Amino acid sequence: YEPKEGDILGAEVWAPELTYIQGKWYIYVCGVAYGTVRGDGNNMKMFVLECESQDPTGTWKDPVRLYPKGFNDYYTIDGHAFEYKGQLYYVFSGQKEGWLGSLGEDRRPLLYITKMSSPTECTNDTAVCISKGSDLEEGPCTIVDGNDVYLMYSAGTWNGGDYNNSNDYHLEYYKLSGANLLSSNS
Repeated sequence: YEPKEGDILGAEVWAPELTYIQGKWYIYVCGVAYGTVRGDGNNMKMFVLECESQDPTGTWKDPVRLYPKGFNDYYTIDGHAFEYKGQLYYVFSGQKEGWLGSLGEDRRPLLYITKMSSPTECTNDTAVCISKGSDLEEGPCTIVDGNDVYLMYSAGTWNGGDYNNSNDYHLEYYKLSGANLLSSNS
């Protein structure tokens, strides 16, 4: 895929994740639309590309925008799709409103999880915040082991976006289980 004028994904492409799920290759990536103001985090959204063959070096379909319920017009990055007990889930870092320039209790990039109806579409279930309360939570990934899902991610103090001056940037994890990972009992 090479962005061209007018594409929905065209600039500031961050954190691509190549995933093989349900018999196909997908790339989950965040970025902004071609021609969008760069550097404005409110424009950062999640996209997915689907490979047209079993060879990940083959041809890819144009990107499709992912819309986790409640985040249509806000910052979403670092999406990760996985399957657990026959259900697809999507975990990502997001903000309900605002951008990093105005951090507050409700404006930190935190982890959210939602269900997917396919590898390219979120369901209408509202994304659930699964934060432990760090200032910054991003880069989620999972390991599914039988009845348990281990969700790892980066966390720490935002410190104005300067990771080099953040003494507590580290990895954290959750152990999730149960029939429905959107349940508070997970």
